[in-house]
Amino acid sequence: PYAFVDIDNEGAFFAAARLLTDLGHQRIALLNGESLLNFAADRERGFRAALSARGLPVAGDLMWSGPMVEQEGLAAASAMLSRPAGQHPTAFVCSSIGLALGVKRACAAAGLVIGRDVALIAHDDRLHGMGSENFDPPLTATQSSIGEAGRRIVQLCVSMLHAPAEPLPQEVWPVDLVVRQSTMAAPN
Repeated sequence: PYAFVDIDNEGAFFAAARLLTDLGHQRIALLNGESLLNFAADRERGFRAALSARGLPVAGDLMWSGPMVEQEGLAAASAMLSRPAGQHPTAFVCSSIGLALGVKRACAAAGLVIGRDVALIAHDDRLHGMGSENFDPPLTATQSSIGEAGRRIVQLCVSMLHAPAEPLPQEVWPVDLVVRQSTMAAPN
């Protein structure tokens, strides 16, 4: 038995994909964490639901899962962007800042500019100094603080020690979608 604090990954990625569909994007790539991880499954579910709500197909060739590091994002995005115009994504949703860094490098190598030619949204756990606001252009991001979640878990555990007969606390925290300059209307 343990106290449980989680973030609304499904809702966060629904909001991110919905923003992109509202901006007219139809070929949206998802670069996600390992598919066996619960948060990655939740994020994919939210992403798929947003596209489905707009009547857009989820293109299997634009879905990728694996380690959430820059080099993997670079490889996945490079492969997707090497397709002919009209077949490559106009937007990316990434499960980490690391993957987004890889997408940014792949776009630069392809001669594409984030925020002008390709939209980019990432999840930012606020773990490190390279926050989404420090990108060029500043990165639209779903944001949650793992540090705050950790502090809350400690508070809940202490409460459990003082009241062991109480039901196990469980919380799901909403995630903010902070819109910045890395997203724009779909290119023509």
